[in-house]
Amino acid sequence: MMDIRKDIRELMDLCIGCGRCTEACPSNAHGGCDPMDVMLGGDSWEGCIGCGSCTDVCGVTDPKKVMMYTTAVRTPVPIPGCFRETGYNLPAGEYPYGEPEYRGSGLSLMPGCIVNAGYRYLENAAVSALGHLGMPVSRYESGCCVYPVPYRVMTEGERDGLKKDMLKGYGRIVTLCGGCSHELTESGGDAEHIVWLLHRNLDRLPDGGLEGLKVAIQPGCRMRPIIRMYREICERLGAEVMDIEPGCCGKGTKVRDALMSERQKSMDGADAVIVGCPACFMWYDTWEGGIPVMHIAEAVAVAAGDRRSLGCHRIVPEIP
Repeated sequence: MMDIRKDIRELMDLCIGCGRCTEACPSNAHGGCDPMDVMLGGDSWEGCIGCGSCTDVCGVTDPKKVMMYTTAVRTPVPIPGCFRETGYNLPAGEYPYGEPEYRGSGLSLMPGCIVNAGYRYLENAAVSALGHLGMPVSRYESGCCVYPVPYRVMTEGERDGLKKDMLKGYGRIVTLCGGCSHELTESGGDAEHIVWLLHRNLDRLPDGGLEGLKVAIQPGCRMRPIIRMYREICERLGAEVMDIEPGCCGKGTKVRDALMSERQKSMDGADAVIVGCPACFMWYDTWEGGIPVMHIAEAVAVAAGDRRSLGCHRIVPEIP
């Protein structure tokens, strides 16, 4: 029997066993985890994708927090050593075509661990997109938001303390990851995903530039409620937007293949899929024979004429 931490046990004790979380769970639909079973003390945790669909439909407690904690303690993945050394969850990668032109301002760009590790061209593209809006930025250098599973062995107070320390000295922060913006906001940070900033400046975005491109939108788990913003940005850029139901990429779990196959089928006929999550970007860009992917910030940069990032993709988008 797993020794369950007091704060997690308290969340589990609030569960009324209604089953709504299990019905909403995309992993469970493909033979993965069962959130209600875990909330009631069971061990059907494997395959949790951390999407939060369980918590979204629960009006009583927080099954997502329980699921991520359970995954952390049952999976022997320690907090990475590089986090203690650099603040990042993953070792840093190289910029494929030079460092972005950071010019400093009251706005800081947080690339996030995945971008910092292997997709730094998305950082370049985001700086380019913000430059098109006349928004020079500095770089957020405090590292990981401590959202990933390994950090869930910490108490919420410990995670909150780390985030508050990371936020010191920073004002407004714009992120490329919905998880990052959510975590920093929870701890009092003035942080938002870049899609909010782009949408507020809709009339300043390139009017056209992606004409002739048919796109599907997969905003990412945390960003599904604001898919309308993605649509309006893409339409401003001149793209034709498909009407599809967004879903999860499956991340690196045992249900990834099933969920990704489901996503690819639903987007059949698209020239590209537009995402707002670096993890989604990674899985779409490595799916053999899959639909090409662009981050929403990258789509703005491309529409503005900066196509340098496209050549760095494994599956290269073809822009008319």
